[in-house]
Amino acid sequence: MAAQLPDNIYVEGDKLDLYTTPLEALWERFKKKRPNFLSVDSCKRGYIATWEIRGKEFLLRALDGNIARSSFFFWKKFLPYTVQTLFPKSSGRAVKANWFSGKLRIPQG
Repeated sequence: MAAQLPDNIYVEGDKLDLYTTPLEALWERFKKKRPNFLSVDSCKRGYIATWEIRGKEFLLRALDGNIARSSFFFWKKFLPYTVQTLFPKSSGRAVKANWFSGKLRIPQG
């Protein structure tokens, strides 16, 4: 199996790799069904999230994934899945990740 693409995190303006998946905790904590993301060999979870630590806040800035929806005559339509799809009231702005508490794995060096 190939190495999986990590999420991204901005810490004090630096873009780093994040090997924790805080978004998975959202569906577990609120007992919501996880969207059926289209996976690829390099990213089995089907999305890449971009996070930011701003002061004492942990924010979800962006979400890049695709889902398949069945349409007329069993055709599949591929739709982007973004922060605004997940949080419609966010208007595409960063969302405070108050559902997550845990350690963030950010390898350096």
